[in-house]
Amino acid sequence: MNCKNLHLILAFLALALNATSSPINRKVIRIGKCKATGSKATGSKTTENDVNNINEVCDTPECHETAERILSKIDEEVDPCNNFYDFACGNWMKTNEIPEDQTSIGGFDFIRINNINTLTEVLKGEYKPNKNLTEEQQKADEKTFNQLQNIFKTCLNTDAIDAKGNEPLIKLLNELNINNKEADYTKVKDLTDLLVKLHYYKVPILFDYDVSLDSNNPNINVLNIQQADLGLPNKEKYKDEEIVPVYKETIHDMLANVFSERSKEDIDRLAAAVYDLESKIASISLSASELEDAYHNPNEQKRFTINTIGDAYPYIDWKTLINDLLAKLNIKKEFNDDISIVDITSTYFEKLGDIIKNTDSETLATFAEWTFIKKYGKYVADEVKTPLKKLNKELTGVEDDGKRNEFCIDILDSYMGMATGRLFIENSFAGNSKEIAENIIDNIEEAMIKKIPNTVWLDEQTADYAVKKAQSIDKMVGYPDYLNDPIELAKDYEGLEINDEDFFTNVANSNSIKVGYNLKTVFEPGKLDKWQMTPQTVNAYYDPSRNQIVFSAGILQSPFFGSHNPAYINYGEFGAVAGHELTHGFDNNGRKYTIEGSFGNWWTDSTNEKFNELAQCFVDEYYSFSIEDKNGIKHYVNGTATLGENLADNGGIDRAYEAWKISIEKDGNAKENNKLLPGLNKYTQDQLFYIAFGQTWCSKQRPETAVENIDTDPHSPAIHRVNGVIYNSQRFAKIFNCPTNSPMNPEKKCSLW
Repeated sequence: MNCKNLHLILAFLALALNATSSPINRKVIRIGKCKATGSKATGSKTTENDVNNINEVCDTPECHETAERILSKIDEEVDPCNNFYDFACGNWMKTNEIPEDQTSIGGFDFIRINNINTLTEVLKGEYKPNKNLTEEQQKADEKTFNQLQNIFKTCLNTDAIDAKGNEPLIKLLNELNINNKEADYTKVKDLTDLLVKLHYYKVPILFDYDVSLDSNNPNINVLNIQQADLGLPNKEKYKDEEIVPVYKETIHDMLANVFSERSKEDIDRLAAAVYDLESKIASISLSASELEDAYHNPNEQKRFTINTIGDAYPYIDWKTLINDLLAKLNIKKEFNDDISIVDITSTYFEKLGDIIKNTDSETLATFAEWTFIKKYGKYVADEVKTPLKKLNKELTGVEDDGKRNEFCIDILDSYMGMATGRLFIENSFAGNSKEIAENIIDNIEEAMIKKIPNTVWLDEQTADYAVKKAQSIDKMVGYPDYLNDPIELAKDYEGLEINDEDFFTNVANSNSIKVGYNLKTVFEPGKLDKWQMTPQTVNAYYDPSRNQIVFSAGILQSPFFGSHNPAYINYGEFGAVAGHELTHGFDNNGRKYTIEGSFGNWWTDSTNEKFNELAQCFVDEYYSFSIEDKNGIKHYVNGTATLGENLADNGGIDRAYEAWKISIEKDGNAKENNKLLPGLNKYTQDQLFYIAFGQTWCSKQRPETAVENIDTDPHSPAIHRVNGVIYNSQRFAKIFNCPTNSPMNPEKKCSLW
């Protein structure tokens, strides 16, 4: 999946649990005691769709397994009205430790590793023909399988990789001839030629790009340009007194490991110059939250054609760059004025020219080499990449990217993700999971459609349009249909050459194929109908430019989903996910897009003002939440940067509950499908709905990872994704009998959807 496209997709990301920090005082919470800890709710009127009076217990093996999973996580010594997250997840937190080779542990990680192990077993075996395919389809299917298997096997062969040392990096760097003494990268022509070489291998030096639907006309595509990723996770890290020395050392030592023929004096001088240049680039870059905002504010973006962009940014020959790259990728098209170039980060490009102008050619060349080494260094011998591992340890708390087979499956997911997805769905996707999930999503949509007209702050005009938008949302579950046809699937990898002995070459070739596949879609709008996420990904997302919600096959597993679970469990788990994604269509970013997916204002002035007023309550509330780093220093959630995800979390759980009640009205087998779980009959079905929701987010992260995420991630940390929702829920307080102003039932609550 093109990571840049994620800025146009309001994604519910796997274990993306944290947000940008902003130091303010922590909110004071008054401690209170719930009247009835874990007891059944009393005093509520029984309605025709109330299942809390169903006392029969489900006795199937699946129900026993689900009950055991839930019971094993609950800490009944904690009052749910004091800290619901600790109640729902407390025992799990006490009994689970993060593996040494992982940055986190939780439901997302368990599913991801299970998916990886399934794919590992398949790829270590022989190709198994599918009898339902034609002979021609089987040939295409076997060829794709062999490509996957060869990449996987060469990746696993660390002995062969280690034996080559730094040779693969040196060989490709020599071919690129970056440090050509005749080149002067302060000149437009030479710098442009350098950019063509590096972007061909998916090394986004100085800037990056992606193809997306046009925010003004979603029937056509545009080329977006934006700042390049930095060597550190975000611009703030370049001011971190603990991180910066390690990063400087990493640059120095990696250059020394690769260019062993260069003198120590040269390495010292060049490494310092590279860091200085990169820190200057970081200083003009947007923060993660600013970049997210930039993607959703087309009125602030600048538009060019291939013939006008050079007037604004003359330090690159854009026409030569793009058309030479197309030719090098063997794409027989020419970029012309019919295609718009959208500048997402104009302040960055406006300042970049001066930095280039004031940097000498040798430093630009070494910076280009470092950018290449930084990207490709993890694919070579262990002794060569040791400095990168040390940096990773400082940033995340672990040196490596997990076990080798996990790393190798991640490689396949990056370069042949849909082909890997076909293997996954053939070997792991339960047949009835899709139908059950689709039914839940349909009921979520119905709940939203019923909610909107009863939302008092909406006027009739805005409410009518919102209903139509909810009705028009395209729902995709499991995997794209074209994966069923190996011939169609193989077209994604046309021209890909796989070496059965050389892992590094396979990565380089895969990168160039991926660059070509993405770039040529600017000429083919229909190509963007394909999913932006692979089936094995443990994830879901809402795409405002298509008004579409997508749920991968990978997420339709415990603890998010179970085809044999009682309905209230599935709605508390997967229903909350589905509600979250649908709510994104109406959050602070999604609401800016029309039914057709174009950027446009369908809000009246009064409802727009009221939305902002109600949203501000969430901003202020989440700013008071914090986590602690390894030194016990608090890092606060950025309530502004996380607003969209927080609105989706809060709205999502309400729609899930309402959808569950709708399902009871429709379901002739509601009594059978909502039986109590064995050993959990002290809780009502309503309470178990919330417990299931809370346990979805049981997780642990290393402090280093948690801090990195809170600086870059639009999601709040796990504990606040749960308790933040609970604070604002009148329904939860009633169901668990929480007194007013007990910690989980503050008198002041935020509400929007």
